Amino acid sequence: MARATMEIAKPEVTPEEARAHVLARIEEALAEHEGGFVQWLELMDELHEKGLLDIVTALLRRGDRILEIIVRVAEEPGGLALIKNAIALVQGMGQLDTQALGDLFGKVNAGLRGMTASDRPEVTGAWSVMQAMRDPDVSSGMSLVFGFLKGLGQAAGGESGPGSRA
Repeated sequence: MARATMEIAKPEVTPEEARAHVLARIEEALAEHEGGFVQWLELMDELHEKGLLDIVTALLRRGDRILEIIVRVAEEPGGLALIKNAIALVQGMGQLDTQALGDLFGKVNAGLRGMTASDRPEVTGAWSVMQAMRDPDVSSGMSLVFGFLKGLGQAAGGESGPGSRA
């Protein structure tokens, strides 16, 4: 009569065989999902080029500390409103025209340099304001401000609010 087998012999797998098996599975997955992997690699490359990959990596490494700060802020009076406003601000920034924003910041930087320039106009009253308005650079700056206000008003449309004549 035959004896019952009490042990099952497991085949010994060498590290080289295990590595070959893993590489074969990866190769199979790459072939099966080629488009997704290519798109994923392109995304990783873009994130790396823009420096966002470093930011995300740092956030993940320090996530516990960041979460602790967010919880502490949320516990403060008005903290949740602050977090909601920060999220709304980030979402709103995503809608801005980057080219126009870049142009605007270039002009703001020039304006800041003009504030510290030695030849800036001395405005002390209504008459000096009128004289400053004759300067082509001041006039151009005022045109930019009025253009911004016009665009803002057009976007507001017929909204009535405090101070409206509706």
